[in-house]
Amino acid sequence: MIFKNVVAICNSHKRIFLYNSPTSDVQWVGDGKAFYPLHGMPELDEDTIETVFSVPEKKRNKYDIQVQRLPGLDFRDVPDCGEIQLRPETLSIGYEDAVIYPVKTRRGLLFYNPIYLRPLNDKLGAIEMYEREGPTGMIYFAAKAGTFLEAIILPEDVREDKLLDKLRDLTADLETTLHGVDADTGEVIT
Repeated sequence: MIFKNVVAICNSHKRIFLYNSPTSDVQWVGDGKAFYPLHGMPELDEDTIETVFSVPEKKRNKYDIQVQRLPGLDFRDVPDCGEIQLRPETLSIGYEDAVIYPVKTRRGLLFYNPIYLRPLNDKLGAIEMYEREGPTGMIYFAAKAGTFLEAIILPEDVREDKLLDKLRDLTADLETTLHGVDADTGEVIT
């Protein structure tokens, strides 16, 4: 894991969440949308996390820094309830202020932001994405290198109707361009 990329993600969102596990010595850190294990690091707390993440003293009041227990997701390398390997998508979508990748899951189409894979750039080519299901039925993503869990990534909150309308408009424009026919009127465009 490239730790400076985790720091960059948390600092850009001004959210640093440190997670302690009641069943493991490994702490996790993230911005609330992604979680990364802190293997081989000394135990951190609310005070030391500010230093490690280079939070300027004058800006500390603008950060949301929390120490919590791990949320009710499975943070083990091999989960009890199994997981489904996801096929890599070749399409990315610029949506609002981010780029998102669509992923077909057993519950339909979900999206993730590829910035959350940047801390794993040292393992490029070895990272595979898996779908996991939480106890409440929520689908989330596990990024793994072999059998080792490298990150947990939560799906992006996408307003489907807004995205669907934009994709329909784009599809109509693409059909017009490719076929020379206006998709709305059927008029041949020369």
